Amino acid sequence: GEQPNARRGFVAHRNVLYWLLRLGYPFRTTFLDSPDPARLKAAKLLIVPFPFSLKESEVGVIEEQAKSGKTVILMSELSPVDELGQPVATPRLARLFGNQRLDPSAEGATEVAVGRGKVVFLGGDFAIRLFAETPPMRDPKGTVPLPAFDAARAETLARVLSGTLGGSASLFAEQPAQDVEAALLGDGDQRLLLLINWDPARPAQARLRREAVGAPKQARGYAIKQDASVATVSHDCSGDPWTVELAPQEAWLVRLTGRTTPVGARSRAGGEAQ
Repeated sequence: GEQPNARRGFVAHRNVLYWLLRLGYPFRTTFLDSPDPARLKAAKLLIVPFPFSLKESEVGVIEEQAKSGKTVILMSELSPVDELGQPVATPRLARLFGNQRLDPSAEGATEVAVGRGKVVFLGGDFAIRLFAETPPMRDPKGTVPLPAFDAARAETLARVLSGTLGGSASLFAEQPAQDVEAALLGDGDQRLLLLINWDPARPAQARLRREAVGAPKQARGYAIKQDASVATVSHDCSGDPWTVELAPQEAWLVRLTGRTTPVGARSRAGGEAQ
């Protein structure tokens, strides 16, 4: 571009990861240059936040995943340069959209069927603008302000995910007011839940959908407190939604045991390809 910004790719990936964590979407990561076959097979949906410089083989991975029935969401770029950073005559991902001419700088979503699946392109620097712009924090002792979601883009992305996954895939029954992150690892009786309240001053309440976390009976593990002390946790997971109270800057890492209902596919949101 006329005013290159070397941080665009970093910001795009960070924003998508942060969006998934703050909204409580379970996900896994893999990399297009060496994709994990098991993770690709397990995913129903893949997000590629910033495909700027791709090899032909990496474009082939994306195309193959769509043809096999997956939904692939591309954001911001369509690989205008090759793996050596040299501009190509036609962006490498453009071929997935047939004869449609796409302007990556234009706002909006473009969706096409590819094989048994589909590819969705979200333009206008979508991933980079997923949160409202906030000035950088220069004070090393200052509190980084909680960035607000860009309402229109957040709604668009949530709608695409919901349409593919058959409903909400979030662990949260409702979005916490504070900066709370949630991540779920594993399945069956091997489920680990990570909850973090990043707010330095205010407690937070996380209301979790029982179906999404596998309807556990007990949560047992550890809580890391604001002063870095560690305490054991043994929590009855009753109620739907299941409510967890977190102190300021408290983190939980707990194993979920027992189940009253089977975990559906919606508790295993698709992975993110980077």
